[in-house]
Amino acid sequence: MARVSGILQAALVAAAAVSPVTAAEGGFASGRTRLTTPAFDAASGRYIVELQDSTGPSTRQDSSVGDSIVGQISSLGYEATVKEDFSAISGRFKGVSVEIANDDSSGVVDDIKSLPGVANAWPVQPITLDVSFEVTPGTKKWNPHIATRVSELHDRNITGAGQRVYRRRKEPLRLFEENSTALTDCAGHGTFVSSIIAASNQDFAGVAPDSEIYMYKVFGCEDGTSNDMVLKGMLAADSDDCDIISVSIGSNTGYVNSVLSRVASEIAQDRLIVIAAGNSGAMGPYFASSPAAGRGVVSVGSVEAAQTLGWPATIVSSGGQSLNISYVTSDGNKFNSTIDVPIVLDKGDSCNIAGSGLDSTAVLAKRGVCEPAGSYSSIASAGFGYGILYDSYNQGAYYLADVVAWSDTLKLMAVTTASVGDWAAEQIAKNYTLHLKIQADAQPAAFAAEVPSAGQLSTFTSWGPTYENDFSPIISAPGGVVYGAFPDGKFAISSGTSFATLYISGVAALWYAHAKKDRAEFLRRLTSTALALPAFESIDGKILDEVASLAQQGAGLVDAAKLFDFTTVLLSEPTLSLNDTDNRVNTHTIRIQNTGSEEVTYNISHIAASTVSSRNSLLYPNTYYPPLISAAGSLAEGKTIIVATGATQDIEITLSAPDVAPDSGALWSGKILLAGSNDELLAVPYIGNKASTYNWTAIRLEV
Repeated sequence: MARVSGILQAALVAAAAVSPVTAAEGGFASGRTRLTTPAFDAASGRYIVELQDSTGPSTRQDSSVGDSIVGQISSLGYEATVKEDFSAISGRFKGVSVEIANDDSSGVVDDIKSLPGVANAWPVQPITLDVSFEVTPGTKKWNPHIATRVSELHDRNITGAGQRVYRRRKEPLRLFEENSTALTDCAGHGTFVSSIIAASNQDFAGVAPDSEIYMYKVFGCEDGTSNDMVLKGMLAADSDDCDIISVSIGSNTGYVNSVLSRVASEIAQDRLIVIAAGNSGAMGPYFASSPAAGRGVVSVGSVEAAQTLGWPATIVSSGGQSLNISYVTSDGNKFNSTIDVPIVLDKGDSCNIAGSGLDSTAVLAKRGVCEPAGSYSSIASAGFGYGILYDSYNQGAYYLADVVAWSDTLKLMAVTTASVGDWAAEQIAKNYTLHLKIQADAQPAAFAAEVPSAGQLSTFTSWGPTYENDFSPIISAPGGVVYGAFPDGKFAISSGTSFATLYISGVAALWYAHAKKDRAEFLRRLTSTALALPAFESIDGKILDEVASLAQQGAGLVDAAKLFDFTTVLLSEPTLSLNDTDNRVNTHTIRIQNTGSEEVTYNISHIAASTVSSRNSLLYPNTYYPPLISAAGSLAEGKTIIVATGATQDIEITLSAPDVAPDSGALWSGKILLAGSNDELLAVPYIGNKASTYNWTAIRLEV
């Protein structure tokens, strides 16, 4: 029986937030205001100290090492006290976090490192929570599982039944945030992420609705925590022998030797650890986060939801006809009032309302090309109480960005489809008048999102590779403008790789419950069956290339059905890191096994992803969206092989870098494809860089 854990932000929930997270980078769509939480006071003067011989099994030490290290630090003239003794939690990490009262020297870390028996030391870093949610009632029609094919597994009754999240303990939650025993989910983040994996009611089903979650709360009601608290939670989940550890938290220190990444790497040797890639996509390539930069971890990027949360209304014509419409409020929230008011069709557009009205009147206007805030101001200034914009220029019926309500009279700001405007114009041309009817108790309805970004890679999802040129992120899942549970029986919409992470953890729960508890096979199946997504540039809302850089999407969007069903199984490394020009590894061996009932012929080929310029003339990484380079890597030659049933086969492949300058910074990636006569297409993703990253301008110093 498998056990799944989540490193938590709040009680009765499943995970914490990736940090730093802002509304623009990964909070609620369109930068809405987040729930207010007290500011977190960063713990200056605190340090994580690792003692030598800290690697080993995940069993607790018999005695504390705190007194010993405090004595040594005090001998240097510092007033030190132990804050956390990690050795008492797990043998995976022998060390403590200490607080130094008279920390007035920039050389404290070096002083601590100089002590006998000290292996390493790091300043404690703050991790902040800045995620926004918009609360809505439930909907019976929200289903993010179609694109990932999880819905097909649910239809087969593969729902995670038998998953457990704890062992040797009766309590469902462990509290690790400082000075708190509260189970309150102050910001809603933990409840939201928990629902993504385990929600099970008539309105909303999680990825593994019959699984259970063992939770580790590392955030209190403030908007931040510190990495020593996160380390404590990770070690506890490891010590509790959880099979799957889901970590929706991190900081932008994406080195493999940062303390969280290094410990995550060690945990990944024994159990599956799934970690949010980060919400800093605006920074472009080479902006991995910690602990997602750990080796062997499953770092997860985000894909935008393909659905929009809408609400029903009716427009009634005096000619006897009526039109049922769906509208989207500016922030996704329900307009919770019953109205029956006149609605007029304006001759202008939403940027320049031609008419005027009362606060008991609605206006239907063509959506202009100004910013949404301009439309809001124009409608409010015209005196109308309700404004509905019908789509134009294929902008889509979607949540409006940057709308801040300032008018007491404008009670509704919404968008609907272009066809509503056409119907209204026909009625007005016949000299009919119109009324808008909305019921307070109306049930919401999710529908296909009418925006170019629907189903595409999220702008905010952080790009890899890691600073050591390791393949990252590993995989992508729904995380942009997604729907989930909120405290007090409510629901909400939000965005972030936090949520994509729990999606992958849910898929892992399905695999562990219904297939086998094998982290290595799960990871290989995950990457080799994923769906490659196109290169989508959100600023202009257009697709730039057939396949996006794997530095952004990892292996691609998870395909849960193929993960379960494929009989061609990858036995070698799940991803290939070709490194930079100085350390290129061009030749690799791919091993596959045919577990099917018949021999299979495989045609081996290659598909290149977009090659992006990873650095500018100053040798700093390019920001979003990095320029494309019209060159790609190539496979030396294609092959055809036949593999008997039950047999394994090694295939040696050699990849060549793009034909560009050796120091161009061309970040190239793609997939080796194995197309079987059994209609299965297995893929092995790779990434490399045409530059010496050692000679780059320093990206980030702290680890």
